[in-house]
Amino acid sequence: MLYVFQVDSGVMMTFDMNLALESVSNLKEDIWIQYRIPVDRQVLLVSGGECLDPLTRVCNYQHAGTDTNPIFLFNKLHIESSSPNSSGGQTNTNQIHVNYGSNDNLTDIDNIKDQIEGCLALPPTYKTVVSRCQLAQHLHEMGKEMAKKCEQLTHDQHLQHQGWAAVVANLEDIIYAFKKRIELFQLTYEAHSVEKAEQMKLLNGFEEDLKVLETVEIAPTLVEGEKLSLFGWIESKDRANPLRGFSLNCKKALDSLDPKVIETMEREANAVVDKAGQSSMKEIKGLEERLYGLEQLIIEARKLEQEQFDLLQAFIQNQNRASDLRDSSILPDLCQSHQHQLLVMQKNHQQLDDIRRRCQRAKEELSVNLNQRLKWVVYVQKSLLDTSNKLTMYMERLKRIKFQVEIMAQIHNAPQIYTEAVVEVVRRKQFASTFLEWATELATKMDLIYKNEIQKRREFGARFARHFIQDLFQGLDDSPHPFANQRPESFDLHLPDILPEDVEKLQATFPWVKIDEDFYLDLPTSTSRSEESMRSNLEMENIQLKLELENCQSDLQSKDEEMGRVLRQKEDEIDKLSQSLKVYEKELINERTQALEQSQQLNVWKDRVDTLELTIDSLRQDSENQLENERKQAKELMEQTKLAHEQELETLTSRISSEKDEAVKVVREKCKAEFEGLKSRYKFMSSIEQKSPVESIDRSFDPLDRLTPRPEELLTELNRVVDSIQRAVPEGLSPFSVRRILMKLETSSPGILRSRNFSGSQRSSVEIDEDQSTGIMRSVYGLDTSAIDATTMLTSESAYRELSEQLMPSQRIVNAASKLVQKDRITIQGCKAGDTVFIYWNEKLSSYLVYLNTKNVHFLHTDCLKIVNSSGDNPAEGFLGSVLDKEFCVARRTQNRYRVPQGFHFYRVKVNVVDILNLSSILIA
Repeated sequence: MLYVFQVDSGVMMTFDMNLALESVSNLKEDIWIQYRIPVDRQVLLVSGGECLDPLTRVCNYQHAGTDTNPIFLFNKLHIESSSPNSSGGQTNTNQIHVNYGSNDNLTDIDNIKDQIEGCLALPPTYKTVVSRCQLAQHLHEMGKEMAKKCEQLTHDQHLQHQGWAAVVANLEDIIYAFKKRIELFQLTYEAHSVEKAEQMKLLNGFEEDLKVLETVEIAPTLVEGEKLSLFGWIESKDRANPLRGFSLNCKKALDSLDPKVIETMEREANAVVDKAGQSSMKEIKGLEERLYGLEQLIIEARKLEQEQFDLLQAFIQNQNRASDLRDSSILPDLCQSHQHQLLVMQKNHQQLDDIRRRCQRAKEELSVNLNQRLKWVVYVQKSLLDTSNKLTMYMERLKRIKFQVEIMAQIHNAPQIYTEAVVEVVRRKQFASTFLEWATELATKMDLIYKNEIQKRREFGARFARHFIQDLFQGLDDSPHPFANQRPESFDLHLPDILPEDVEKLQATFPWVKIDEDFYLDLPTSTSRSEESMRSNLEMENIQLKLELENCQSDLQSKDEEMGRVLRQKEDEIDKLSQSLKVYEKELINERTQALEQSQQLNVWKDRVDTLELTIDSLRQDSENQLENERKQAKELMEQTKLAHEQELETLTSRISSEKDEAVKVVREKCKAEFEGLKSRYKFMSSIEQKSPVESIDRSFDPLDRLTPRPEELLTELNRVVDSIQRAVPEGLSPFSVRRILMKLETSSPGILRSRNFSGSQRSSVEIDEDQSTGIMRSVYGLDTSAIDATTMLTSESAYRELSEQLMPSQRIVNAASKLVQKDRITIQGCKAGDTVFIYWNEKLSSYLVYLNTKNVHFLHTDCLKIVNSSGDNPAEGFLGSVLDKEFCVARRTQNRYRVPQGFHFYRVKVNVVDILNLSSILIA
């Protein structure tokens, strides 16, 4: 498939792969047919910013048109419209719709919620199990589709980012080409400015040049007997553009190129370039972080989808198990487990839908942002086009002025060129006549000499060829080549018929015209002497040759034998030398090749060294400059920060001094109320301690010590709190400081502040006053206490006795724990990670508790219940566990899973099961 991605709407289009073998114009036509986007409003780009040429094949753009690197389409009709989500053309049935912020899935969520609530209300039957399994399967399929949709939306945003990068690269290329045009125009205008003085000189003397042209009469033979001046002949060639108005037009063109107009145009061009170079519009800040965040959401969606799949498998396995066992007794527990799992799947489904909505909203925001930026790009490109058209207009005007100036220069030089041409014609005609006459005479004489020589050689050869003496004389059969024995062809036959009288007439009219008198060729007129000298020389040479031949003949016979011997020796030496030369030549070639390779390698290393030196120098200079700039910036920042801190310190000092007295007064009143409340609570708790029947219980295990501190401990901690508050007031601390002290004391001395939690109206009035001043309602533990009223709990002796009885372990549990402590199998002094503890079943609270000799209650975390048989009729009575983690909790509701009062503080502990205990065997042992 051929992939085309519409960036402005974020839609992927697919086409037949055969379109890749056709031209880009055919692809645009197909886009118009399928998606109704006009061809003239389509802009196609590839990665890197290259615009697709309509006449080029699509396949010529390598690696473009794939799903990861598609061809980017921009609908200018969509971009230039006022609404960012409006369609760029009339949409047919095949067009892909982009529906930002649709409410289709909202109805699905409501339907799913209704279906889940309906399933939860069904009775515990096998039919209910089947319907819930089908609903779980439906939830999984919907979650899978939503996760796939999220991935598609994120992928579309990545492609939109790539498309915007292609737009920016294309804009950079356009700006670069525009700058080159500005530079070319500036160079052309500077050349025009340099030549402007000469052009004005030609323009001012143009009328005088025309008068001179009127006085120059053209020879009648040049114009077929008509009597015309040079001016009239020029006028007759172009009657539409008379010479009289030519200077006026040229002057207007020169005046239009006023320096001020050019400067204005250049400033406008530079302003357009600056506008196009705005980095704030080119770079979408925060887009990379947003895309990274979307990838994290995709990972989370995949985890939720996998969790939905796991839950679905659990539903299917439970359904199969119920179908195989056919035991109705397991249906209540199974349906109860299914209810919890359906609620988890509903929560996961809501989270998946929320992720899909966030991805959808992110794509919508990115599309709107890109459309605004694309509008800016269109505006910048239009500005560049308008300014480029102005540059083109001024450039054409400069070219036209240059052409007009060249015409004026030719008109200025026309009289001189005309007279020189007339003189040249006459000179050539005279030269041709004289040259042909001389050449004809020379050819006749040279032909006669050549024929005489050939005749003599033939006569001698006829006598010499049959004689045996011819073996002594080599080379007597050669013949001379013919030279200059033919008359040359005539030339300059098409010259105009201009006579010397015309030249004399022009010379009389224009005295500055002179004829070159040295153009005649100095040619010889006789060749008689040369012929005689040639003959004498030939005879002397013949005599000398005869003498040399006789001497050589006698020497040759005596030296033939010696020469033969010497030649044989020389041939042997030559053979040896040739062999050695071949060997040497091979060695020389090898050495030369090695030398060339070494020289090339040396040059490469030299280039690398030079490049590295330049790079090091540039890096050193850049680093020094950067370091200096950073030092200056750091110094300025330090000075600014110092001034800002001084001003802030002065402001805070004045503010603290003005609020100090008022704060001290408020804190004293609050502390007084707090102190009275603590005293009354101490008296109340002392009376309860005296009347409480639980004194007979073993104090080694008191689960309510955290709520009812011992009197002596309460008195000591109460005095320490009062001293801390009294010391805080003289120091001028604000109510916030006192609050921090109370929070710190709560951590170190929880007994005081727990009693403080039950101090009634005094605590409420203090905290309400503080919250009104801060605008925040928080407890000492940093929790929202607006829905908790701890004073309503445990304020009576009956409530205390009831909770104490519920938390107190049975004697059987205490005995078993003592056995385990004696065997050093458990610890009861703490509950840290890695400790082995004893967990027992509390039937009154229907929960597992950790047996510890501490003031805090530790429940088993609900996540660990599935490890033991807690859902059956007979839960495990006790087991050993290794502590993994624990967390501090506060009961916020009256009805809770641990069945403790509202506001009760406790810990939830996560453990690994070490051993399931049989308490009977432990007690017997």
